[in-house]
Amino acid sequence: MLAKRVAGSSESLLDPQAAQWQQTDEETVDLLPTPVELQASEYIQAVWPQRAHGLVAQVRVRSLHNGDSLFFRLEWQIARAVTEVSDIDVFADAAGVLFPVAGDAPLTEMGSPAQPVNAWFWRADLGEKPLSVTASGRGTSQRHVDNPLVSGSSWEAGTWRVVLGRPFTVAQPHRNSIGLKPGMTTKAAFVVLEGANNDRAGLKAYSPMWHELTIEG
Repeated sequence: MLAKRVAGSSESLLDPQAAQWQQTDEETVDLLPTPVELQASEYIQAVWPQRAHGLVAQVRVRSLHNGDSLFFRLEWQIARAVTEVSDIDVFADAAGVLFPVAGDAPLTEMGSPAQPVNAWFWRADLGEKPLSVTASGRGTSQRHVDNPLVSGSSWEAGTWRVVLGRPFTVAQPHRNSIGLKPGMTTKAAFVVLEGANNDRAGLKAYSPMWHELTIEG
């Protein structure tokens, strides 16, 4: 996967319909339900084998940067959007991009103490302020609300289009945020959560392997 360098302000590139997104190649990433036996909750392990989760089978991904910030555009289809959390049993649509902070972090295990993962996580009920999440194993996710991530999104005719971005230079990065710069190669993975199907936390659709990401110099 190539994050192509384009001209444009960071604000304009947050628009999923911006013309620059047509300058990049789109990659279709296959998704699978996360394994129930690897969920941190014993209740989930006991109950969810009889329930379906992670039903979104594909997400279409594009990536680009403008020399200052890196962006991903995720597009997927679902029957009904959930944009508000009105009760404890209501879950919003969500999506994310994951990176290995160190080495070839174990993706299915959500990293390890020596090789954590960092996720840029968008949720439809949070407006356009994504979360930066780090994990060093199953059940260890930590949210960093105070972060430099930005996003833009649109919902139309059964399709979500979400842009997630972050400046290359971060004034005060948290300890396990991914380091990024033009000209480097790293890896990325992707997750989608369908609120109408009660996806949340570890119950989601995910790409079970890392995808190589080259950030054009």
